[in-house]
This record gives sequence, structure tokens and C-alpha cells, in this order.
Amino acid sequence: MEQKTINILKPEVVVESELAALHQLDDKVDLSHRRLNLTTKLRPINYFDELDNFISWKGNYAPVFSYDFPSEKKMIKRKEELLLLKEETSGSTLKSPLVKLFDEKVDELLIRHQLLEAYRKQEYSKIEEGNILLRGDFDEELVKLSKEKIAMEEKKELLGGSI
Repeated sequence: MEQKTINILKPEVVVESELAALHQLDDKVDLSHRRLNLTTKLRPINYFDELDNFISWKGNYAPVFSYDFPSEKKMIKRKEELLLLKEETSGSTLKSPLVKLFDEKVDELLIRHQLLEAYRKQEYSKIEEGNILLRGDFDEELVKLSKEKIAMEEKKELLGGSI
């Protein structure tokens, strides 16, 4: 059976002669992205054991989580790889506008690296800084609005009686 290739890119964002180089760049960015997946790196390795303890003690237990953070040597290596990738994307001779997207993704990966390093070293101010850079800061007005909506929900009547 013949496999059909589907091109999802608009022709104006890719210079056809650069397609192979863009694929290589995409593979490098994807590899770094997988290596810096915060969801897996920040998941406690003893989560279920601690959950069992918490349930067994009926909530009178403060879980102590353990993490399998990358070693300092591995973190240094990842940062060097990212900096090389940044050089490749920001100083690229490629003309395709798609390169800018890769460059922005490398910037995000550098922030993820910084955040993972802060978690590894338990540097709380840097954890806060990295989270704000990656996800944005709290909007005080939205927090206030959320609290007001919660308070309104508590006052609603349910099945003829109040909650």
C-alpha cells in the first residue's frame, strides 16, 4: 500500500530547499522538549505510597514526596545543548519564516530548564520567577471575581433548601 504524504505547512512559511534542514531542527527541538517535560520531571516517584499513607491515616499525615531530578551533570549538558540550539535558531542562515517559531520554542525550553533547575535546588524565588515566565502571573481581578463566584454558588438554593 502506498503511503500518501500530506503537507500541513503553507508554502509561504517554508523555503522548499530548506525542508530537510527544518526537519532536523524540528527533531532537535522535539528531543529537548521531551527531555524537559515538566509534567514527568515534577511527578513524585513515591506518589501512590504517600497517598496510601494519607488515606490510611485518615488525613492525619503530611506526605513527604521524593523526586527523581536529573543530576547536575545532566542539567549542565542539557543547557549546553539548548544554548547550541539557540545559536542555531537565532543565527540561522535559513530563510524560512518557520525558523522564528523554532527560536521561540527554544526560548521556552530555556525557561523550562531554569525552572527545573530551581525545583532541583529548591530555590523558591526562582521557582516563582520561572512559573511566571512560563505561565504568567496571577491576575488579582480574576482571583477576586473567582472568589465572588464561589461565594455566590454557596448561597444558591438546591432542591428547595439552601446549601
